[in-house]
Amino acid sequence: MPRMAKAERFVLVDGSWLIYRAFFAIPANLQTKTGLPTNAIFGFATMFRKLFSGRMPERGAVVFDTSAPTHRELKYPQYKAQRPSMPGELAQQLPVIDRLVTTNRFPLLRQPGYEADDIIATLARRGVEAGLEVVIVAGDKDLAQMVGDGIRMQDTMRDVTYDAELVRKKWGVSPAQIPDLLALMGDTVDNIPGVPGIGQKGAAGLLEKYGSLDGVYAHIEELKGKQKAALEEHREAVKLWRHLATVDDRAALEVDLEALRLVPPDPKELDALYRELEFFSLLTGGGGDAKVGDAPDIEVEVPATLEAARAAIGGLPAGQAVAVVPLYEPPTRVHHAHLVGVAIATAGKKPLYLAFRGPSGALGDPAIELLGGLLGDPGRPKYVHDLKQLTILAWRHGLTLRGELLDTMVASFLVDPVKCIPHGLDQVAREYVQRSIPAVTTLLKSGKSARLPSAVEVAAAATYAAQLADVVLALGPVLHERLAEAGQTAHYEAVERPLAYVLARMELAGIRVDRDDLTRMGEEFHERKAEIEARIYALAGHEFNIGSTKQLADVLFEELKLPVIKKNKTGYSTDAEVLERLAPKHEIAREILAQRELAN
Repeated sequence: MPRMAKAERFVLVDGSWLIYRAFFAIPANLQTKTGLPTNAIFGFATMFRKLFSGRMPERGAVVFDTSAPTHRELKYPQYKAQRPSMPGELAQQLPVIDRLVTTNRFPLLRQPGYEADDIIATLARRGVEAGLEVVIVAGDKDLAQMVGDGIRMQDTMRDVTYDAELVRKKWGVSPAQIPDLLALMGDTVDNIPGVPGIGQKGAAGLLEKYGSLDGVYAHIEELKGKQKAALEEHREAVKLWRHLATVDDRAALEVDLEALRLVPPDPKELDALYRELEFFSLLTGGGGDAKVGDAPDIEVEVPATLEAARAAIGGLPAGQAVAVVPLYEPPTRVHHAHLVGVAIATAGKKPLYLAFRGPSGALGDPAIELLGGLLGDPGRPKYVHDLKQLTILAWRHGLTLRGELLDTMVASFLVDPVKCIPHGLDQVAREYVQRSIPAVTTLLKSGKSARLPSAVEVAAAATYAAQLADVVLALGPVLHERLAEAGQTAHYEAVERPLAYVLARMELAGIRVDRDDLTRMGEEFHERKAEIEARIYALAGHEFNIGSTKQLADVLFEELKLPVIKKNKTGYSTDAEVLERLAPKHEIAREILAQRELAN
């Protein structure tokens, strides 16, 4: 039976949503040397890049709001009226974000009179009708109403992709019921008041029972008390609120789906923009990540005998700085690792690679002691990336590090803590010397093909490690100068470098515990926790997941009607501060605080 062709993917990005999330997610002090703030641009660029790093969609668009009034403001002037004006630091970045989108060769859409939600909804409907697989990139509950057959919503901030069932789990109603839900419960983000006294749980319950807002009013005589009175009082207003909360999937757009076909961006154009914005950590290298063979000009000296290795080390110019990069296994457990090889780079000479283990041509473990004089030489400066890691490896093999040591990872953090998070060598290299390095998977493979460093041919391991050492050697002087410019040199020497040794020793030594005592304490805590949870369930009147913020919030604020202390982006807050303020008002808050102490 012939395989059915896979549907083309059509990705619609809520650009306005993404911009604001990026602006508030990245510290505001990120800027270029000319003073242009770039936190929103950088956050947008990294999220955009991550979004399309896998399978590139066949079609797509990035959609933005405009400042022009929409039909919603015309019908209800209070719509979104409570929102503060856009911060000036963000407004400065909008034209550059437009350039970023177009440089990525993504269609950019905005149309006066319509919100981005309406344009996205219209294109999503057209896409489904054309047989496309539609993905809406947003986290806005307004767009959740479009989720259904052929349409999913991807929240890149929380790494969640919503289908209809997940929408129901999060908001308590089906996607089609979202406008009715918002009309009843209100929406503080869009300044929709909602019916007084009806929260999310109450609104969801009404819609579950009666199917729709119209169904609720058709059976209003079945309701009682304040709820019935509030619904009667706001009968006309709630219809308007539903209209405001309903996205328009019939917007008058002239754009054709064929015009939204995507073509790959030009890596050179992207890199030019990244350099202009000083986003060196995002450089593509002119066309993809570097691989082991991407540096054909680099020659590596690989001694084949102990005598040759001793001579090579002895031939390094006295007192001249060296960069040291280790290979070890297992790669993820440095505290239990064994050295497989070490690359050493110094100016004016070919990088040197000492192979201790490998399929053939390795020197063997006895050659490790040849590093003793080099690493322990107090008169030779050394550049490393992650001094703590190298210290642990050295101590495990009876070696000692002495002399001037610059950790390029820590130096990068001290120069600018937020620019290269988490300050991996690839990020720091792109940022400060505009160099790319091969990914470790190019050497060790991945999945079923994954292998240990000792299983790699010595020549391949040498090329890989030498490229890293050459980059660390280039980084050393640059970050040494940047540390001085930032006034951080003294702090590095007095605090950070000594701390690396302290942390290495602590991690190697570990802590001594009495396992029997720990077991008994665990059993006691478990029993006490179970007793407290039983009291919590009794106070609530039913069992629920105490660790679920949503379920706990429903119990506290919807069922027990405790006063709402504060809200966050996802709803009612149930953090420690809230519980402490509720503790004098209800025993359940005190019990939850006690339960959390044992659960943590």
